[in-house]
Parts: sequence; structure tokens; C-alpha cells
Amino acid sequence: MQEGALARFRTAGGRTAVIAYAEETNLRVGNQLMRELRLLGDTVNPFRLYPASGPASYDSARAVIADNPRVVFATGVRFIAGRGHVQMPDSLAALIQQTDSLKPTVVASLGSPYLLRQLPTFGGTFLIAWSDAVATERAVARALRGGAPISGRLPITLSDTYPRGHGVTVAASLTPARLDGVARLLEHEVAEGAFPGAVLAVGHRGAVAVRAVGRYGEEDPRPVHEGTVYDLASLTKVVGLTTATMLLVAEGTLELDRPAQHYLPAFEGPGKEGITVRHLLTHSSGLPAWDTLYLKADTPEEALALVMRAPLEAAPGERYVYSDLGAITLTKVVEAVAGEPLDALLERRVFKPLAMRHTRFRPPEEWLPMIAPTERDPWRGRLVHGEVHDENAYRLGGVSGHAGLFSTAPDLARFAGWMLDAWAGRLTPGAEPSLPAEVVREFTRRQPGPEGSSRALGWDTPSPSVRSSAGTLLSPSSFGHTGFTGTSIWIDPERELFIILLTNRVHPTRDNRAILRIRGQVADSVVAALDGAPAAPQP
Repeated sequence: MQEGALARFRTAGGRTAVIAYAEETNLRVGNQLMRELRLLGDTVNPFRLYPASGPASYDSARAVIADNPRVVFATGVRFIAGRGHVQMPDSLAALIQQTDSLKPTVVASLGSPYLLRQLPTFGGTFLIAWSDAVATERAVARALRGGAPISGRLPITLSDTYPRGHGVTVAASLTPARLDGVARLLEHEVAEGAFPGAVLAVGHRGAVAVRAVGRYGEEDPRPVHEGTVYDLASLTKVVGLTTATMLLVAEGTLELDRPAQHYLPAFEGPGKEGITVRHLLTHSSGLPAWDTLYLKADTPEEALALVMRAPLEAAPGERYVYSDLGAITLTKVVEAVAGEPLDALLERRVFKPLAMRHTRFRPPEEWLPMIAPTERDPWRGRLVHGEVHDENAYRLGGVSGHAGLFSTAPDLARFAGWMLDAWAGRLTPGAEPSLPAEVVREFTRRQPGPEGSSRALGWDTPSPSVRSSAGTLLSPSSFGHTGFTGTSIWIDPERELFIILLTNRVHPTRDNRAILRIRGQVADSVVAALDGAPAAPQP
């Protein structure tokens, strides 16, 4: 194995084709590896081959490989002592060597080490794991993503090139243990009542680590875990609405500086003819910040009509006011241009291609055991659990661009990794979802605008305030957003870093505002942990 080959694999993008070769005696080979890669933020596209697989199956495997920037071959050929002739099929060996010549490739041998003898020109990463046990496959996934070190040496001689004792030492770039200090900070805040529980996902240069602390809620003492589902609140604006807007801008069907009325004639009222899509994205449209739609309307149609008729409080571009009404308006613009509802658009073009299987609006009832509860809502007269916390989004039917998405830390890690790849221009041409780097960079760059605005297009950027949710250590090119329920996401392309924090800080009441200081502390603590320095305390 060459260390450079593994580095190229880790930075090749967040989508991985996993080609699992299994003998008939163990058809589960690769299952845990795939699951663990998904938990670590990878988008896994699997395909299985068997000893009896014919040319058609191999052609299908090549199609899967072609659609992904990197490939893992998980080979389940049993190791049998004294039988070094145990082999994989020649057709599989040929496929591996062909793939290795085209893109970053890893062979994870979950059994016999002798397979390397069949790959005389292989220049990728050959990782010997010796078995397909659950713990072994989990360790392989973490090693591939930088969360575990690689230090083994061959106890046998495979060839002149690979003698006994051969091996490459690769240090872990980001392990869960490296975030122990951040986890202790979160555990302290749980004890202090800032939130019942939290999940933190950190990605750094292709490696991902996830830590979970606390419990689901006051009356649910179960410990939260990596897969706990949270109400994202206003992270919906960037993960959902802004992403949909970027896709439409990239394909040329939506123009940033065209009036919103051009796409949405029902958006009526004095001065509104001057509101552009860009104004809506930068919260400089002049629309009010908010309105009690849920009290004034009885149906989604009535609530939407109130937004369309809402009078301006300022001329477009005159001042910055963070506006949910602007996001709701942009939602209808996007739906009009796309010709389909926002949730359907996102599922088809973003969440499904990125394998974000636990990200959606209006989660089904069977998800309830996985979802952290939010507020004891006096308006609804019950504990809000599995339905959107935001009252206006609830009145709009649960689907809106300003709030309504539910998701998990691993799903958002996949999304953040995809954004980093898009920003850096590393997305595979033709693969979905695909965005040109210039579009992503424009949307995540701070825009010129009214005084006091730190906004990019949809996204926010770090403010100079020590109370910024981005902390004080992220680079100026960083972009992110927060959510009212206690969520945040920050992505730093210069550091190849993302920090995702999910909590239900509104449980049992929204009056708890400790999250305002905690987000920045968490961001600084993560950066300090990666840099090997103590985080500066925030006042």
C-alpha cells in the first residue's frame, strides 16, 4: 500500500462504489463496512458479485463504478491456513486492475491476503483485514475515513515486492477520541440543562467523527446516538431551499437578479416589483421578519396568501432583516420554476442521490422512536414530537423552505462533504447531484449589501462578533447557518472542515437560550482539537 494512494482515495469525493465479492457461504460480506461508511458521512453505492457472476453482472458493476469518484472492493475470499492458492475469479482481478487505472481504488481483503498476488500492476490501497467479522469491517471503514490508524505488517511473504514485514504506517487524521474535549463540553451543558442531548459530527480532510451525548428528553431517558433524528428548523433554509435554488441557477432556469414577480405573479403589492431572487436570498427584500400566520390562517392556502400580500417595511435592498416570509416566498418561486413541490424536488435531486435516507419533511410515524422531541407547545397543547416545531411551517402543511426538514448527523455529514467537494470542483461530471464550483462559491461568498449583513446567498458567513455561532477560528471563506431548535452547520473549505451540531434545546421550552453561547464554543473547541491547541474561552 502506498500512503499517497490512500490520501487520494480520502479526498476523491464523498460518494463511494462498494463492490462486495462474497462466496456463497457468507453473503453478508461488506454489509457492516457499507453501514459504517454511511454513518461516517459517505454516500455508498453498492453492488455484489459472486463466484457464479457472469459478464452481465460485471458490466453492471462497471456502470456503478463509472458513476462514483472512488471505489472499494470488499473481497470475502476465506483465508485457509496452508492454502495460499485460494483465489478470487480472474474476472474480478481484471476489474480491480482496470478500476485502479481510472480512479482511487481500495481493495479491502476481508479474508485471504494472497489475493494481492493476482494484482501485479495494482497501485492503489490493499488493506488486509483477515476476516469479515462485524468489528473488523467497522475498523476497515474507520481506517478508510481516517478515524483509525493503520500500522500492521505482513506476517508472511506474498512476493518480492511484498515481503514479510512490509506495510505502511498511516496515522489517524480524525478519531472520535480526538473530540473528547468537545464531548466533555457538551456533556457539561447537558448537565447544566442547555439541552437534553446532542450529536456532533466533524469532518476534516476526508475523515469524519461523530459523538453523541445526553438523552432524548425529559420523559425519555434513552441515550441519543449517531442516528437520532432532529428537527433542523432553519437549517432547512440552506440544506433544502438554498440547495434547490443553486440547482436551478446552475441549469439556467432561475436568475438571481430577475424580479421574483417574474416567476411568481401572485407576489403582489407596492414595491414588490423590485424584489429580486438575490434580495430574498440575502434577506434584504424589505419584507417583515415574521408574522403569526398560524394564528391568522386556518389552511396552508390562507397562510400563503397572507405572505403573498404582506406589505414591505423597507425598499428592496435598503436594509437587512432576517425574514422567514422571504424564505417562504422563495420557496414558491423555486416550486414554480421547478414545476414540483420543494420536498419532491429535494428528494429526487439531492437526498436520494446522496443517500440521505433519514432526511425529509413530514417524517413518517415509524420514525418516531428515532426522533428527539421538541417543545411542550402551548399553542398546540401538546409535546411536539415528529412534527415540525415552527408554527408557521406547521400551518403551511409541514413543507416550507424556512423550516420543516428533519435529519441526522451522518446524513448532514454527507451533505457537508458534498458541499466541500462542490466548492473545490471535485464533483464527478454528470453525476447527481452536480453543481459547478463557481455557482457554489458565489452562493457561499459574503454578498455586498446593507449595513450589518454577513449574508451570502442563503448561507451566512462568520461575523466579527465573539458571539458568532462560527466561533473565532474558522477561516473567512467559511459558510454556515443555525436553526432555532438548537442546530447549526459550519463548513470551512480552507480547512477542509465541517462542524455539525444537532440538539433539541427547545425541549421542554424555547425560553432556554444557552445555545447562543455554546455553538461558538463548540466550533472553537473543534478547531483547537484539530490544531492541537487549547480553545480560547469565550466571554
